[in-house]
Amino acid sequence: HANEATGPPQPITNQTGTRNNQPAFSRDGRKIAYMEFLRGGGADIWVADADGKNASQITNNTRNLKPSWFPDGDQLAFVSKRTGHWTVWATSLQSRRDRLLFDNGRDIEYASLSPDGKQIVFNLTDGGITNTWTVPVSGGPPRQLTFDKKLAGLACWSPDGKFVAYQIKRGDDAYLMIMPSDGGESIQLTSGRGRSWPYDFSPDGDKIVFAGDRDGVWNVWWVSRSTKMQKQLTNYTKPNSFVRYPAWSPLGNQIAYEYAETSGNIWLMELK
Repeated sequence: HANEATGPPQPITNQTGTRNNQPAFSRDGRKIAYMEFLRGGGADIWVADADGKNASQITNNTRNLKPSWFPDGDQLAFVSKRTGHWTVWATSLQSRRDRLLFDNGRDIEYASLSPDGKQIVFNLTDGGITNTWTVPVSGGPPRQLTFDKKLAGLACWSPDGKFVAYQIKRGDDAYLMIMPSDGGESIQLTSGRGRSWPYDFSPDGDKIVFAGDRDGVWNVWWVSRSTKMQKQLTNYTKPNSFVRYPAWSPLGNQIAYEYAETSGNIWLMELK
C-alpha cells in the first residue's frame, strides 16, 4: 500500500449529539470495536463489522473506555470505572462475562493491550504528572517506562510488541515519541508547533498514525519511524472541528478515526 487515501472518507456510525470514538480493529481486520459516549457521562463499548454494519453493544455499565482486542478475536480489554476508580477489564463477545485484568488501587483511565495479549501499557498520573507504564496480564509488578516531568502517555503498541509510541506535552505543543516497550532510549518523531497524538501503527510497524493539529486544524497524519517523513491523509480545514483516535486496519487498507463538529462519529478511509 502506498498509504494514501483512495477517495473521500465515509462515516460508519451516525451518532447525533454525543461521540463515538476510540476505534480498534480486530486482528483479522473484519471487526471494529469502539466507544459510545452516553448523555449524562456514561460510555459503552460496541462492536460492529469493519464497515459499521451489525453493531452490537458489548458493555452495559457506568463508564467503559478504550477497547483493544485480544488475539483470539473474542475478547476485548478496556478501562472501566465500575469500582469507584478506573481499572482494566476484559470481556468476551460470546459469553459477555467480564473479568478484572488489572487494579493497582489508582486511576487507570487509558490502557492498551499488546498485540499478543500478554501485556498492558497504561497511563499513571501522580501529582499532576503523567507517565507510561507496562504490566503483564498474568500478574507481576508494573514497570515504569517514561520518567517525564509533565506528560508522557497515551501509548500504543507496535504490531510486534517491541515498541510503544506515545505523546509528550511541552507547553501548548505535543510531540510523538517512540521507545522500546521493555525500556530504553526514546526517539522524538515529530517537532515544530502543533500537537501530534499517536493512536496506532501501520501493519508493517514503520508508520505511526496520529491525530495532528497544525495551525489549529486537525487531520489524520502518519509519520515514518525510519525516515521521520510525515504525510497528511485527510483534508479537513475547519478550525472548529477535530479529528481523534486514528486506527490502522491490520490488513493495511483502512484507517478508522473520529471526526467531530457538533457530534463525533467514526469515519473510514480506504488506502491504496
